[in-house]
Amino acid sequence: ASDEIWITNYPEGSIINFSNMKGETLIQEVLNGLSSKYSINSTTMPTGIYLLKISQPDGRQSIQKIAVVH
Repeated sequence: ASDEIWITNYPEGSIINFSNMKGETLIQEVLNGLSSKYSINSTTMPTGIYLLKISQPDGRQSIQKIAVVH
């Protein structure tokens, strides 16, 4: 298991929204062109289920459930 959640291969300008199941946004970032990878450190997050939503500049979206277990 890893303490990091990696996001890769999304185009510049994509928006990352990481939230808990209550709908509270914990992280919101816009990917810039400096890196093709982005990581979220989960060590300080409570054990639980989270939602990762990625909105691409062309309007496509992906949503994934992520389980954080310590």
